[in-house]
Amino acid sequence: MDARRQEIDMIRHVSLAVAAFAVVAGLLLSLGGADGGTAHAQQPLPPVEAPLPPVPDREVRMFQGANLVVCAGPTTDVAEGLNNILDDVLAVWSFEAPVQTWFLWAPALPAFAQGFDVLEGGRAYFVIVSAAGVWVFPAGRPLPEMPPLVFLTVSDQVFLPERGSYCWPSAEGPGICADTFFPPMVDTFSSLEGGPVDLHWDPPPPDSFTAQLLDPTGEPTSFSMSFENAGDGQWFPEAPAGDYILQVSGVWRSLPGEQSGDAQYFFGIRLDQDGGFPTVEVEAPILSVSSALALGGYVLTIEFGLPNGCHEFASIEFDASGETPVVTLLNTAPAPNADVACIEIFGMETRTIDMGALNPSTVIVNGTEYPV
Repeated sequence: MDARRQEIDMIRHVSLAVAAFAVVAGLLLSLGGADGGTAHAQQPLPPVEAPLPPVPDREVRMFQGANLVVCAGPTTDVAEGLNNILDDVLAVWSFEAPVQTWFLWAPALPAFAQGFDVLEGGRAYFVIVSAAGVWVFPAGRPLPEMPPLVFLTVSDQVFLPERGSYCWPSAEGPGICADTFFPPMVDTFSSLEGGPVDLHWDPPPPDSFTAQLLDPTGEPTSFSMSFENAGDGQWFPEAPAGDYILQVSGVWRSLPGEQSGDAQYFFGIRLDQDGGFPTVEVEAPILSVSSALALGGYVLTIEFGLPNGCHEFASIEFDASGETPVVTLLNTAPAPNADVACIEIFGMETRTIDMGALNPSTVIVNGTEYPV
């Protein structure tokens, strides 16, 4: 078995060496080194009488030899990303700064010997070509001129927002930041009936967004929800009946060209009855329990889970009357008869308890004994 492994490793190393030699030899030959394998200096090019014509933003002029190029296309497979110049490419070099190492991709190398297999949009590469030309990058999704809209749906009702302040990049140059009056001038409050509120985004959706209830004067209330990497989202208006402004704030961190943007939107909404869904209190899943000495005494730290978007922390109780301290930590969760769809994202929170001079070796949390 060891002999076979050594044989495979030897074949791999020989193949890599032969392929790399073929790449270098091909490069030397393409640059004029055809005389006995010795490379000769290229003859200087005649002076250019007039400047070369410009090329579009998604195209880059390539000169024979090595070109330092920033990939202006979307992240994609190397061969697909090289597009129209693939047949002229001898090698592509990528430098990984964290490990201070160059990695090679070359058409002559077998797949297992390639140093990487993806061209990343916005990243710089040394691209070595055998002939001059123009590299046309594959087009990705065009960047919209303004932040995409978010809209609400409740049952069969659809609500569009008022745009607020935003900053948004441009594919052609510097972007724009626009400020609007705050609090927003909302004079129509649409009644939300029939269940939870769904928030939908036109593409591209933000990387994260928040939904915050404001009172009609623009003052924040205690009702808010955050969405990370969720695309669309669902919100339950757990607030007393009345008129509100729903502020939705989106953040885009990975737009084309390593650009970012942010935008605010406002909806005038009316809750005709106290919102929410029926809930019950349940024991929270416990992730970790620890104790540490702090200023003023010992502190018990409990990390617990929120199994989905409908679970929220409810209460924590500490009972040190017995031989072993007992902690009860509860979440609120939808009641068994609640007709509700919950975002399936597992959350984590932490609560601490000051135990003073008490320094137990174990603690019982939600019926399970943990060493601390």
